[in-house]
Amino acid sequence: MPNLYLYRAKILNPLENGEINYIPDGYLLIDNYGSILDCGDYSNFDPDLTYFNLIDYSDYLIIPGMIDTHTHFPQYDIIGVGSGELLDWLNHFVFPLESKFNDFEFSYIKSKIFFEELVRNGTTTAFIYSSIHLNSTMAAFEAAISIGINAFIGNSMSDSKNYDGTKYTARENILIAEQVMNKYHKNTTNNVEYIVTPRYAGNCSFELLKSAANYAKSNGLYIQTHLSENQIELQLIKERFPEFNNYTSIYNKAGLLGEKTILAHCIYLDDSEINLIKDSGS
Repeated sequence: MPNLYLYRAKILNPLENGEINYIPDGYLLIDNYGSILDCGDYSNFDPDLTYFNLIDYSDYLIIPGMIDTHTHFPQYDIIGVGSGELLDWLNHFVFPLESKFNDFEFSYIKSKIFFEELVRNGTTTAFIYSSIHLNSTMAAFEAAISIGINAFIGNSMSDSKNYDGTKYTARENILIAEQVMNKYHKNTTNNVEYIVTPRYAGNCSFELLKSAANYAKSNGLYIQTHLSENQIELQLIKERFPEFNNYTSIYNKAGLLGEKTILAHCIYLDDSEINLIKDSGS
């Protein structure tokens, strides 16, 4: 018989209908694989039904693992570093740091620390941007598997000249995606998935945005990208895509919007953009 663990604690249990079940004196029955077998009010638990190890957390609150829908693992070392506008911060702090992530060993060490911190702080699922590099993305998958976290990880696609001097074509970005997906996507017992990740319209051609959308939809993959984070960013987007009425319509025309699309930030949206997102199910 497997070892069973009974956690006695206050329990906060979100339900599928949107309500929350709060159990002031509850229990979780867990097997030695970490799977939850039962949950309920402690007064209703029958100790004669099973063998278990009691762990008393009566003074504590147990909640489900948190989900982070937008994070960049290469940026962990510069949390709180820098100042100024978004694009200047990216150019002076983020991109120079991310250029180091083409090294697999460096990326693996950094991503493992990142995932350990997520789990330590209660986050058990995360949607993650790596750098543009194949090595960075593969290292992040290896680290996520070693930690056991649920992770959706994608290389930050870009076909403009990148911060380390390289310039990938739209096709080269998709080839990196194919290599990572074929090796890791749902190919292990761990919950790690590849997510298509055009960084944002400011450093992606329309060809790349369309290619990313087509690749995601042909393989049933999630998509993540940035949208309307900063007003100077909006000016850049207007200069790069003058034929479009707004930022969101670029993604819509490229085919990036849909029920498996996660859009980060979305601060400066007009009503028509909000409706586009709503109607697409993004």
